Amino acid sequence: MTAHSIVIGYGGTGRNAAHAIAEASPGSPLTVIDTDPARTALARNDGAHSILGDARDLDVLRCAGAGHALAVTIAVGADSEAVRITSAVRGLNNYATICTSLRAGGWKGVAEHLGADQVVVTSKLIGRLVGLSIRRPGLLTEFRRAMWTSPQWVVAERPVRANEIGHYPSDCGSLVLAVRRGDRLRWRVDLDTSLLSASDRLLVIRAAWPPPGRTTDPDQASRPPLD
Repeated sequence: MTAHSIVIGYGGTGRNAAHAIAEASPGSPLTVIDTDPARTALARNDGAHSILGDARDLDVLRCAGAGHALAVTIAVGADSEAVRITSAVRGLNNYATICTSLRAGGWKGVAEHLGADQVVVTSKLIGRLVGLSIRRPGLLTEFRRAMWTSPQWVVAERPVRANEIGHYPSDCGSLVLAVRRGDRLRWRVDLDTSLLSASDRLLVIRAAWPPPGRTTDPDQASRPPLD
């Protein structure tokens, strides 16, 4: 198997991470590991190679090619499992970029100590976004500034995918922040009773890895293009 990316956990966060990876590197091999047969089937439908198994098992990680993967994203439900998987992946691969998603900040130092290159604490991130959402004027600029304090995440706009038409924004994963409908930006919490249409555009958090040496200062960094 050639150098590839692995996503461990295909819930809302993992699936959106996989979509971001696929959009950033079209055609690059992507493998998904999950313990839920429905989620591995969903990953296959999304175009990824999927493995049904527990990523805490070294044999499962080896089967997925973790030993020579280019990047590994860990987005499982329990933080204790996430750090254990982080350690297992790093034990197999000293060179992969490992991004671990945690629900709370208490495990952040442990995840970093065990080999995570990037740790995203979702409770802190969501709290910051909620706080920013109160300040409606210039909100997109504020979001971009907030995201560039952590260089692996940016806010971008993309079209609604064909399989999302007729669904609620909450069905599209936790990384969907808002919907642009015409000239109005409507937040996800305001759209729970409104189904998505083909003309809508989604404001999402997207993974990004700036080239070495590029600044991540929000006042100096170039902004990612919108879809």
